Parts: sequence; C-alpha cells; structure tokens
Amino acid sequence: MSPANTAHAATPHPAIAYVHTLFKPEDWFCNTCIRQTDKRVKQDFLYARDFNAGAIEKLETAQSEGYNIYTSMNAFTSNLESRAGEDVKDIRDLYVDHDGPKNPGDLTVAQGLGKIEADVAAGIIPQPQFTIASSESKRYSIWRVSGFTPTQAEEMNRALCQRYGGDSASVDVSRVLRLPGFINLKYESKPVVHIVKQTKDSPYTIDKFRVEFDVKVRVVHPADPVAQQSHAGYYQKACEIAGVYEGDYSDGRRDGAYCWDVPCPNKDAHETEGESGCNVLIYPSGRYHYGCFHNHCSNFHWPEYRAYLQSEAAENGHRFKLTFGDVPENEPASEPEPTEQGPAQPAKQKTRQDIKQDVTGLVTVDGDLFMSENIPPRKVLLRTVSNGESVFFRPSINQIFAWRGIGKTNLGLGPVSYTH
Repeated sequence: MSPANTAHAATPHPAIAYVHTLFKPEDWFCNTCIRQTDKRVKQDFLYARDFNAGAIEKLETAQSEGYNIYTSMNAFTSNLESRAGEDVKDIRDLYVDHDGPKNPGDLTVAQGLGKIEADVAAGIIPQPQFTIASSESKRYSIWRVSGFTPTQAEEMNRALCQRYGGDSASVDVSRVLRLPGFINLKYESKPVVHIVKQTKDSPYTIDKFRVEFDVKVRVVHPADPVAQQSHAGYYQKACEIAGVYEGDYSDGRRDGAYCWDVPCPNKDAHETEGESGCNVLIYPSGRYHYGCFHNHCSNFHWPEYRAYLQSEAAENGHRFKLTFGDVPENEPASEPEPTEQGPAQPAKQKTRQDIKQDVTGLVTVDGDLFMSENIPPRKVLLRTVSNGESVFFRPSINQIFAWRGIGKTNLGLGPVSYTH
C-alpha cells in the first residue's frame, strides 16, 4: 500500500468520490497505469458504479510497483477496451492541463489560473468544478459538462488550452489525467495529486462557454472488408521492407479493427527506457490509425508513423515510396536531383499512347506501363523471391497479356489465384 493511502480503510479514498462525480454510474471509463521506469502501460476498463475500495486496492498495488495512476476524462463504448478517440461515447468533462510555459510569451500556470478567474467573473466561462494539483507547480482545471459531441469537446478543449496557457498536446477527448490521492512518481519529492478547489455546480451546457472555437466535421467511414484486408497486407509488407517489427497482433476488438501492438519509434524521447504503449489499427473501413499513450507522442499519428516506416525503408536501400493502397509500388521515393541546367523536371508520366516505332517498323511498348496507371488497390498474389517485387495481382490486368513480334503474336497467361 502506498504511503499516501494508508488511511483509506477508515476514510474513503478521495479518488472514489472524484470518479463518481465525473461519471454517471453506467459510464464505462478507463484507469491507466504507466510505469515510471520503462513507461509500460496497463489499462483497466470498468463501470463507474464498480469503482470502489477494491478498485483502489488494485491501483495502489500498481503504484507500489512504480506505476503512475491516471483516469479518463470521458466515457467509452461499453465493454470496448480501447482508448482511441473513436471509442469515446459520452463527453463528461472539459479540461485544461496547466503544464507551464514552453515558449517565450506563454502564460505561466499562475497566469492561466488567474485568467480563468477573471473570465469567470466576466461571465465568459463558468467556474471549473475541479482545480487539481498534479504536482507541486502544475494544475488541472476541469469542467463537468453535458450535451457536447466529441468533436465539440475536443475543439473547446483546444480553445480553452490556447486561452489559458494549457499544454497544446493535451486536448483530445480520450485523454487520461492523474488521479487524486495517488503519488506523482515523476518527481523526487513524490507529491500527492490532490484537489485544490471543488464546486458543487451541475454539469454545464455549451452555451455557458462564450469562447470562440471551430468545429470540424466528423467523417463517418463505412465498412469495407476488402479494403481492410488489403490494407493489412500493405502494412505488413511495408514493415518487411522497412525492417521494422510489425508488432504483436491481437484480435477480438468489438469495433472490428485489426490491431498490432508496436514498439514506440519515439522511445529515445522517453524520460526513461521503454517502448510499449503503442498500436497500429486498421479499422473495418480500411482506415489506418497509429496511437501512443505517452504524452510526448500525442502529436504522432498515422502520417508520422508512415513517414517513419518510409525513412527506415530508405535506410535499407528501398528507392520507392511505400504503398498503402494509395500510390503505385514503383513510384520514386524522392524528387529528381537538380542538374547544371537548373532544377530537374519530373519525368512525364507515360501512357499507353506513348509508343514509338523503330526503323525496322517494329512497334514497341514499355511492359511496365500498367504499373503507373491509376487503378484501385490490388491484392498481391505473387512476389519475386529476390526483392519482393509484385508480379501478379487480383483483380489484375496482367492475368492475360499479349505482345506482337515480327511475323507472330505471343500470348501470355497469368495465374487467377495463388496459394502458398
């Protein structure tokens, strides 16, 4: 049992009342434990009504093993053990993570809190229901809310963060913040996270926040099983080319996503050694997603992970762009080098009409022209052993092909299906 919590048998742990205030009894939320030494992540999903002394005991055990303790700000889809933004079901809270200035001119924690008080007095925003000390010098401001969509909540978090000097990387609706009553192991002084101020106000509606914010249109992606399967193949092949471990595959997710637990590319940026807590998802629509639970990776998403794979592939001598179903497999990975006559111009894209006739009258074409055509993603049926180049596809235009020589016509047939 941690030193901060030895008296909880006689006095209810402060985290219990806190969680029961943040959530409704039927809300499915997440406690996240991140070990200070190696950033190993453990997650525990449960209903708010089940957060009791037994749950506290589990968290205290984790703390005694060196884990920092966090809890989610919003409710997730019931029985779905995933903390992706798409999995957030109900918005319960807005927040600002007052982490201190990172650039000249940024607000200090005290200035940010002072501006909140001034705006409350001016009727611009309501009073936060919680002000929490996450360390000796850092604070959280938390507003209980109702009626927000996930998109509205995230953009409001962003607007509040910008106005009150919060951590710009900490605005997402799936975020976890430190849980009151537990020790912050990041610092040698090991301060206990605690509630500085609390009000009894009911949850606020969006009209109480007179802060300008933009709302992005949330796109719904229809399921496409063929795309999901083919994109999984693209991902695995890209990892093979890049020499990067594709991760430990796990299935059974209720949202139907393919999931690989992968090492963190930013592990060198961790405060201590450790690379866990990251995953690559391919949703039923075929959409790619990369996520990492470490705060320093909050701005590292699929485009960044894809760029990481591309850079690793280049290190291995791969000269082409990695394809994930959106670029041809033989598209050069870099722009042409400039020449003495000036910047190099991109090579003209050839078409089937780009043919030439030599002096003998023989008509010739480039046999690889089909690779540069704009056609939908195709499943690779057969690759070369030497360097993994694609040979046959399904569906494919190269299953039957022909060419004409002098005095004869040649016909070639490719396999319609292939198993190994």
